[in-house]
Amino acid sequence: MGALLSVSSALQAPQLHAKRAAPLQSTLDRAANREQTDAVGRYCADDKAPERRSTSTVKVGQVRIGSSDPIVLQTMGTTDTNDVQASVEQILRCKEAGADMVRLTVQGIGEAKNSLKIRA
Repeated sequence: MGALLSVSSALQAPQLHAKRAAPLQSTLDRAANREQTDAVGRYCADDKAPERRSTSTVKVGQVRIGSSDPIVLQTMGTTDTNDVQASVEQILRCKEAGADMVRLTVQGIGEAKNSLKIRA
């Protein structure tokens, strides 16, 4: 009986000291205050006239992302990268639907080699 009691008491959650509880309470207070504040001003000056932030331009193939370039419509492929034919077909369907860029998952060396075939 004594062994069972010690096991059950070991499974109980440890008691937090007052010092450790303070950061958690501070976080909860900030979250409560955040819900009470208006979103305008935190993310943009005016929600009726949004402004793009200044960023650097990055090129992915022929697609330019960021800066003053148009917003890029991108998606993520869902095919197995080892299946080159299915991946190419899906990319072409995405392009027909208006995607500027399709990202693929590459899990290992074999998939990386197949991505070169898909790119061609």
